[in-house]
Amino acid sequence: MRKTFLYKFLISLALLVFAAPAFCRENFEGAKIISIAPSITEIVYYLGLDKNLIGVSQSCDYPVDVKNKEIVGGVFSINKERILELYLENDRRLKILALIFAKPFLGELSHIDGIEIEYFEFKRVDDVNGAILRLGKIYNVPQKQLQLPPPTASTPKKILYLIQTSPIITIGKNSYITDVIARSGNISVTGDLNGEYPPVSKEYIASLSPDIIVVDNYDSTDKLDDLKAFHKNAKFIQLKQAQKDVINRPGPRVIEGVKIFRELAQ
Repeated sequence: MRKTFLYKFLISLALLVFAAPAFCRENFEGAKIISIAPSITEIVYYLGLDKNLIGVSQSCDYPVDVKNKEIVGGVFSINKERILELYLENDRRLKILALIFAKPFLGELSHIDGIEIEYFEFKRVDDVNGAILRLGKIYNVPQKQLQLPPPTASTPKKILYLIQTSPIITIGKNSYITDVIARSGNISVTGDLNGEYPPVSKEYIASLSPDIIVVDNYDSTDKLDDLKAFHKNAKFIQLKQAQKDVINRPGPRVIEGVKIFRELAQ
């Protein structure tokens, strides 16, 4: 109750005192940064802007130095009271970096003059370079575009990527991972399905005859064994946590992600 009152008081004060047009700041170069997405945090470090980074989400764990940054909650539990305090402590000028789906959770903060929120969406590998370029321009950082290797000329393997096994969730045409697989020179067998993470049945994926089934997460060993029995001709690969982080985070380590799929397909 006390935290709710404090937040409402701070947001009211900020809107009343700091939202006047006369206070408008157009230049955010040098502004402190709060990143509430691991992939964006990695881009901040890639650009050498970690000195500006003062707050991160509880999911941000790479690179190691990020552990020295203050945690301001998660995507669905943003500590807006603390963000307002950091805003006041840093010359009433703050840049918040977030994924597009976090927009409803940031709400009133976007109306405060001196707080600017940049939203990012990653559906393709090229979106990573787009984000690097966009953030680099804001902070006047020389271009540092990622140089992705061209797809290999070897025979592509048909890969089924499973986000989870109960229910069975895969990746569709709007998934960033679908493009990472394509960049590796292989084929996502569900890459033509609508949506980002469509649900599928065992019977449907059996009809796709995948060469490799990559499992990101599984509900139980029994569920995994059941899938293996249903797809006896497919090579099953259970990702390690480090591999999951690289593949699922649209950031500078996308080159590693492409290499992972190339190695898995060998």
